[in-house]
Amino acid sequence: KNLLTRPITRTDFFLAKCVTVLGIVAIFYLFLLYVSWTGALARGDLGPGWDDEQYLVHRSADEIAGHAWKAVLLSFPSFLAAGFLGLWVSNWTESSGYAVAIALVLYLLADFFVGMLNVRVQQKTFFYYGSYALEKLKDYAEGRSVLWNSEIDKGLLYLKVPLAYVAAFLPFAYGIFRARDIRS
Repeated sequence: KNLLTRPITRTDFFLAKCVTVLGIVAIFYLFLLYVSWTGALARGDLGPGWDDEQYLVHRSADEIAGHAWKAVLLSFPSFLAAGFLGLWVSNWTESSGYAVAIALVLYLLADFFVGMLNVRVQQKTFFYYGSYALEKLKDYAEGRSVLWNSEIDKGLLYLKVPLAYVAAFLPFAYGIFRARDIRS
């Protein structure tokens, strides 16, 4: 509330909130990757390629790294869309704590219900792509043959669908933010 008494426009303030969401999502995503990577290395749990009794994976380091980067790049936009869902919800409430709780519950409920739909319908939601990419990476690390869905790759659905959700959340969040009469 105090920031809104300063000589900045409400639009500038909202844009700063958007940049903050982008930064927070990136930081949490990188932290999640770091913790997962170090945890897997500490346990030696990176699949049969790391098992001294099985030698099922005969892939080059470049091939493995390329597959991992693809999974990371495919999953990040869906996490970004979830962050902007949180921005939309945060403009409804007065309290940051309530905003986080409500956004988390909405996300979990929506993810649960979307998970019960058929795959074609799931692909039209941003919830699908994070788990899709990370599941493919898990299969690859376990030595299974992994083929990416060519429709998702060619159509750039992993990018288009989450960004469409971001584009849908932004006007509503901005409208709510502009409509609220916030005074210090």
